[in-house]
Amino acid sequence: MTSVLNHNNHVRNNVKTLAMACFVYITPVPWRNILCRLRKQSLITVINYHRVDNDNCDINAVSPKNFDRQMSFLKNNYTVISIKELLERMKTGCNDQRLVVITFDDGYLDNFENAAPILKKYNFPACFFISSGIVGTDKPFLHDMKRLGRKIPAMSWSHIRKLHGMGFEIGAHTINHVRLSQCDSGDLEDEIVGSKDMIEEKINAEVSYFSHPHGLLSDVSSTALSIIKKTGFLCNFSAYGGLVQPRDDVFDIKRVGIPNHESLLFFRAWVEGWRTG
Repeated sequence: MTSVLNHNNHVRNNVKTLAMACFVYITPVPWRNILCRLRKQSLITVINYHRVDNDNCDINAVSPKNFDRQMSFLKNNYTVISIKELLERMKTGCNDQRLVVITFDDGYLDNFENAAPILKKYNFPACFFISSGIVGTDKPFLHDMKRLGRKIPAMSWSHIRKLHGMGFEIGAHTINHVRLSQCDSGDLEDEIVGSKDMIEEKINAEVSYFSHPHGLLSDVSSTALSIIKKTGFLCNFSAYGGLVQPRDDVFDIKRVGIPNHESLLFFRAWVEGWRTG
């Protein structure tokens, strides 16, 4: 029985790999990218990472080895830009390059220890979205306690200031990593405005970018977006998948989460929109 199950899994994996290869190298991706480039509407992939870590493996973690291989692949096949440049492209509504933006959510210590050196190795920009009431404290992220049963170390404010000093962008991710769709108007104001104010005070720089915790379509409310705009943020990032078109709304910028996987075919398929909408 076990051998039959293993055989079936092997067949399914081979079929999936073949389907991904066709998707990336035959159709629709090559023709789609050519047509988009001719129309100056080339798609942009915003990658959403959380942790780069060997020791605390779950759906939010990518190993340092795989992260390095993914960054090398991006270096050889795409142009990686900052959020500042992304917003400039979206302001014009035109783009004729296949671009990638790299973002991190939450503010884990491994972002500083593992991800940042690899990003600098490839001279890549990136934005780190910080939950300002959890970094620099002993508070755990609730999703880590539920999935792993323990706290995963977060960065200190010294780490975040160093990231900013290295040229990385810093964004806000609320104070307590709450689900904004479940907050009343008072808590929304506190979480959104308070995170911006706290980070700006700690790093002595303006914070203009916001990302929704959890980031599902159902988590993004019109009330929260109104406060985000009123607070002076220039954009808002979700996390429910999909690629970005140059004419998209800057307050509904889609992101793609990348699972931990050794296959670069798998990575390229996800970057190109496999299972993202």
